[in-house]
Amino acid sequence: KVNVKKEIMAFLENEIKKQDAATFNQAVMEFGALQCVPINPACNTCDLHSICLSFSRKTQHERPVKQKKVSKKVRYFDYLVLESEKGLYLKKRSGKDIWQGLYEFYLLESKSRIPDLQAILKTHGLFRNVDLNCQYIRKYKHILTHQVIQATFYHIWLGNYDFSAQPEFDDGRIYHLNEIDNLPKPVLIDNYLKEEIF
Repeated sequence: KVNVKKEIMAFLENEIKKQDAATFNQAVMEFGALQCVPINPACNTCDLHSICLSFSRKTQHERPVKQKKVSKKVRYFDYLVLESEKGLYLKKRSGKDIWQGLYEFYLLESKSRIPDLQAILKTHGLFRNVDLNCQYIRKYKHILTHQVIQATFYHIWLGNYDFSAQPEFDDGRIYHLNEIDNLPKPVLIDNYLKEEIF
């Protein structure tokens, strides 16, 4: 199968190298804005109509070909921003997913939005016998190329709570605020930290 777009780009790149690139680009933009327009192109007065396949086949009304919109997957992230007397809990993302190798708060992902913190903790079986002090909640919508992240941050003060009591937290640790600044983080996490912590 011929990839027409790639062939055209290769041809154009080759032609631009031979010409003055700025003048070439300007000419192509003006041609597209004044002559070869999407609706009612001026084909009869066009100097290129003798070699234009779309003109000879009378398919101008089909140009430009509309690209299909990429449907974006919506994901629901609930972040537990766990703060103790020593700092904030963060863990490194692993697996083949977005933000691999970057640091984030404790993440609980659900297939749909869960209404409140208690329902989230019950769904995931966390902090069963702990009375949590949720200080505030922040919601963010983070748009990626193929995904929309609906994120909710629950900032929880834990005082001197011992994380070693729950194995779920083994793959992360408490970081002092000075350390967090140097950790590689997703933009979403970085934005939260800048707005709420630092």
